[in-house]
Amino acid sequence: WLNHTLHEFGHALGLAHEHARSDENAHCVPATADEYHVVTTGFITPYDKNSVMHYRYWPDETPQCVGQTGTNYSNAGFTAYDKLALHLMYPEDVKVAEFTGKTVVKVGEPLVLRSTLTQQGATSFALKNFQWKVDDVVKSSSDTLNITFNSAGKHTVQFTYQDFLNRSYSSTFTVRVLDAASFNGEMAAVQEAQLLLLMSAVPGNFIYLPSVMR
Repeated sequence: WLNHTLHEFGHALGLAHEHARSDENAHCVPATADEYHVVTTGFITPYDKNSVMHYRYWPDETPQCVGQTGTNYSNAGFTAYDKLALHLMYPEDVKVAEFTGKTVVKVGEPLVLRSTLTQQGATSFALKNFQWKVDDVVKSSSDTLNITFNSAGKHTVQFTYQDFLNRSYSSTFTVRVLDAASFNGEMAAVQEAQLLLLMSAVPGNFIYLPSVMR
């Protein structure tokens, strides 16, 4: 009954029935079902046949439904899209524009940064008005920044966007561009630190033997 309980909590938090979406495309909702394809807008995540907000239908009702592992009567818990939807609806008090990607690159190597939430599945309805500024100059108005620097140095990047309730999010951070020698030196230092951290967790009486290819 885990998902049944979570389903009702989902309603209390503002989640609608997943099976009512008009973009349902997995043949997991019979055309005779109540609410069939009645919700036509406001989708903040992709359709999710395993959502706790999705009704369970019997196999003879939906014989073409394949790979459904969760519904409102399973015990699978919130799916990744369920969690994402709640995160989008109830963000932290300090609204940080979340991104993924490296902030230290070599000269000539593309700097590629992406919105974390769109990578996780947030739709164009959920998030909008993306803007990436590098040293106060707009370089991208999409959820991705892709830029290459031809010389070493430090650059200030500001990433902003709004959500479907017009709440604003922002992040300001520094990107470092290094020449090849400096970059390789820093990466070697990071690898050495990681190895030391790994070895510090090994019991003192434990001996590693080198592996032999056979």
